[in-house]
Amino acid sequence: MDIFRIIRWKPGPWGRTVLYVGTLAAILGAAWVHYQLGQHYHIYMFFLLPVIIVSWYDGKKAGTLFSLLSVAGWLAVDLSLRNGNPYWAELVNNAVRLSVLLIVVLMASRLRVALDREHDMARQDTLTGLANRRAFYELGEIEAERSRRYSRPFTALFIDLDNFKTVNDSKGHDEGDRLLKTVAEVLHSRLRATDICGRLGGDEFAVLLPETGEQAAAIFAAELRARLIEAMEKHGWPVTFSIGVATFHTTPESLDQLVDKADALMYLVKQGGKNAIRQEVY
Repeated sequence: MDIFRIIRWKPGPWGRTVLYVGTLAAILGAAWVHYQLGQHYHIYMFFLLPVIIVSWYDGKKAGTLFSLLSVAGWLAVDLSLRNGNPYWAELVNNAVRLSVLLIVVLMASRLRVALDREHDMARQDTLTGLANRRAFYELGEIEAERSRRYSRPFTALFIDLDNFKTVNDSKGHDEGDRLLKTVAEVLHSRLRATDICGRLGGDEFAVLLPETGEQAAAIFAAELRARLIEAMEKHGWPVTFSIGVATFHTTPESLDQLVDKADALMYLVKQGGKNAIRQEVY
């Protein structure tokens, strides 16, 4: 797990500064070693590796910049050690080296983009674009740990669509898919940057609200339900929403406990006639 985090690391401003300084130092070090060893020894990888690393972590532009710096250092050493070789020969050699480095930059940066896309797709519900169950719990555990550390309240909402099967049976699965996408759009439009929303099952959604107490959670749930019902009425879908809201002043050790409480409250709404909100504080 740790090695994959290192591979997928995305540098922030400070991380990028460290990456750039380290890459430049590696290139200068390679040039110095090349000068000390002379032209009888070839240390191509010492110039290549820093370029691969910076391309992987910061993309094609950074890789291109450091490719130019690498070749500039390489050329400066070659010219100082040329032993009678014509200038044009050294220029041609380094032009070829630059071409190789730029090809490597392109390959490394594209491979990183593909890896990130694959990772995101594996964590995303393909229909709605929301987090899938796995990603929802991974992100939720991070926020839950933060809430425990700072003793902040934490709220979970569990949302189930009433009469969704009726739409699927009477209007077809394509219409049902459009309905689910609409629900996801409404949910996404109501979220703060720190909130987490996921599709946990066919017509079951969950929302995590870090640092949200009972009053704020109650207002959020009521407004969310109103927007959802408004969207259903606009499209003529006979769907309502049963919502369980669990607010914890002390976040439990397991995120499952928090989500399960909200799930249990949602089922109480179902048993009581559906289309309502039930909230409890723990």
